[in-house]
Amino acid sequence: MNKMLATVIALFNVLALSATVCAKVTINAADVSAHCFSPPWQKQALIALKKDDFAFKGSASEHKKLAAQLLNCLASPDSKIRDGIAFEGLSQWFRANKFDSSFYNLMFDRLTAVIGATVNDRHGVYLPFSVLTLSELARVDRKAPFLTAKRRQQLVNIASDYLINVNDYRGFDNRVGWRHGVAHGADLMLQLALNPALTSLNSMFYSAHYPVKLYLTITTTISMANPSA
Repeated sequence: MNKMLATVIALFNVLALSATVCAKVTINAADVSAHCFSPPWQKQALIALKKDDFAFKGSASEHKKLAAQLLNCLASPDSKIRDGIAFEGLSQWFRANKFDSSFYNLMFDRLTAVIGATVNDRHGVYLPFSVLTLSELARVDRKAPFLTAKRRQQLVNIASDYLINVNDYRGFDNRVGWRHGVAHGADLMLQLALNPALTSLNSMFYSAHYPVKLYLTITTTISMANPSA
């Protein structure tokens, strides 16, 4: 655990020392959610897919098209769609390594674009679920690397920036379900801390005075992280 703590602190340290301020693109979650469904994949078809344990029977290109569509469903205020189908389906496919590195990089670009943007979302679900899904993509990279060193470092910076600046601490809501911003950020940081390609960051760790929020974020990440992930 000490080694993991040092690695996670080092990940935050990268951003704390070199953070820059830049203009952000604005994304409206409602506009994204409007593209959750498509003619071949309406709500009932997606529910049926889940009942079939997300066993996709179409071509590889059709599978990729559906996976890309499900990213829009991460913005849905309907937890049965957002959490129960979009995230669960993508997580299952990622963990079974159903796609190639080129497609994983496309998914990486889409998810990091969301996390790097200003997201207008009164339900507060799109950003944390994009982070959670990105953690599953980071797990793919940990198990079978597809990111370049530069893009992996980009992921470190994005993850650190997200956790340091997260300000939505809402949890369960009877209407929209779960939206754990901090916990989902912890899932992402765990995958980075466990990635052997990032172990060199241990050498960057040194004793320093961290801001209170940064310290609390680090300790929360460690306490929430699931080593069996």
